[in-house]
Amino acid sequence: MMQGWDILWIFCLVYFCTVLGQTLAMNALKNLSSFTVTFLVNLEPLYGILLAFLLLHEHNEANIGFYLGVGVIAFSVVLQSLIIVRQSKKNKKAILEKLSE
Repeated sequence: MMQGWDILWIFCLVYFCTVLGQTLAMNALKNLSSFTVTFLVNLEPLYGILLAFLLLHEHNEANIGFYLGVGVIAFSVVLQSLIIVRQSKKNKKAILEKLSE
């Protein structure tokens, strides 16, 4: 049950982790590659979890399933990044081979 300052803290999490994050991500596309921006956006759930731990002391209720879920999110983001980097290298290599022919 929510009490006192909980609504304010939830609003802060919503604003800073989602609204402000998306706005900054869109502005970042002007200076960074879409891969880099997407990578950072995909880590948003982890940012939210860390802020909940720090601000709301939610770590008291976390169990092994929670930590496994965080691990799956982190692993999938890193794995997807590695796949994209590998494909990018293959594409660049193929382009260079075609140009050298």
